[in-house]
Amino acid sequence: MQQVTLYSPAKAGTTVTLDTSNYQYVTFTAPALAGGETCSVSVLLPDGQTAVAARDVNGTNTGLTASVLTRTFFGGPTYKLVLSATASNCGLYADFGGKVT
Repeated sequence: MQQVTLYSPAKAGTTVTLDTSNYQYVTFTAPALAGGETCSVSVLLPDGQTAVAARDVNGTNTGLTASVLTRTFFGGPTYKLVLSATASNCGLYADFGGKVT
């Protein structure tokens, strides 16, 4: 897998968009989430502005939390990730798999 840093570790929250059209799946990780900190994962619709909650490969409609630091999603859409502010430095990473040729 190829890992990329979407957001370098910091305490401030952030919003990131990522096009996954060239991959079969993508795994998002926020390894330092704690307590009520979250990273929501949405799919951007073709208008580029409307986002709907994404479902992971198991059909779960949720993002990343302190108890679930990693989740795998199907590739194809453009994802919008919103990382909350964190008490300790937390980065946001993506691992890509199954490149579509």
